[in-house]
Amino acid sequence: MAKDILFLTPYNIFPPFWGGGTRTYNLIKHLSKDNNVHLVMPSYRQFKDKKGLKYRKKLKEIGVDYEIVGPGTSWIQYINPLLFFKALRKASKEDIDVVICDYPWSGFYTLALQKIIKKPFFLMEHNVEYEVAKQTGYEDPRLTKILENKVCEKATKIFCVSDIDKKKIQEDFRIRSDKIDVLNNGFDSERFNMEDGDGKKIRKKLGIGDDPLVFFCGKMDYTPNSEAVGFIYHEIMPRVLDEVPDAKFLVVGGGYEVEYGHESMISVGVVDRLVDYLRASDLVITPLRRGGGTRIKILEAIACGKDIISTPKGAEGLYNEYTKPFINIEKEWEDFADAIVKNLKDGGDPEPRKEFFEEYAWKNIYKGIDPYLKAI
Repeated sequence: MAKDILFLTPYNIFPPFWGGGTRTYNLIKHLSKDNNVHLVMPSYRQFKDKKGLKYRKKLKEIGVDYEIVGPGTSWIQYINPLLFFKALRKASKEDIDVVICDYPWSGFYTLALQKIIKKPFFLMEHNVEYEVAKQTGYEDPRLTKILENKVCEKATKIFCVSDIDKKKIQEDFRIRSDKIDVLNNGFDSERFNMEDGDGKKIRKKLGIGDDPLVFFCGKMDYTPNSEAVGFIYHEIMPRVLDEVPDAKFLVVGGGYEVEYGHESMISVGVVDRLVDYLRASDLVITPLRRGGGTRIKILEAIACGKDIISTPKGAEGLYNEYTKPFINIEKEWEDFADAIVKNLKDGGDPEPRKEFFEEYAWKNIYKGIDPYLKAI
């Protein structure tokens, strides 16, 4: 029997061109196959020059009822009284069965709603947020931990992205293990695969011919990603160019402008068809030292048959039997650069196993929520 789901997220997911937005969008997209999804989110856009009209249209076509609540300023996206009242009105009008609280930041609204409508709620943890706050300084770790602890305590069910995050939530917030389930990050198998994507078009557009191309993708107003670009420029690229002087480094992602100027570093900002840029590339790198959750960009790269050179943090939570044929983990920058050089000279075209697609395609991942919806 279809459930009426009120899905509250603190971010405008249109377009879903970053990890959190990608996860939220795809879960909503697939949940709507068997349920009635009512989405409420703020109007502040993550990418000023992208309205995400294609993605809005897609959700409308499959029956998702969504409300975008203003004003469009960043400081009000976490605590917006208008968003709370819109969610309350929606919950009353649609006879909601369950609330999905996306990130602890939606907990402000969810905890208040629960007191009024007395409905269960599921928490979607993209990271352990207070750990990310400690690493990045975006939020006060103490206040973040208080909020996250309270939301975890009150949630009917918690879904996180890895066993590593499950253990942190269990130990740091003293939550029972059976209350927490791992719901992997994933990729859209209709868009990211071994057949789709026009790499030749991108190489022609960039004017790089047959030069070796190393790919990095990330939202640049997220500190771990902007730091990673700095590591590429200062630590990795010079070492690689000593051995492979015609190599190019491609940086994809919006937010702040990439400030490093070098003829071998190409920055293209936000792109509409990421798969084309992946297909154009010879190798993907994730030189991250900080951050949380798991990297969707790694899964999308593997789906396209690309090898990945990563730091331990970059591949955290994703190194397993399905992915390790594609991932080379290096701790030191000299070793990282050597691995890139070796791959560019000797690397082949690996092909992911069928089991990888079964494990990490969004169309399969969302089914992990089904038993808990049916139990309501």
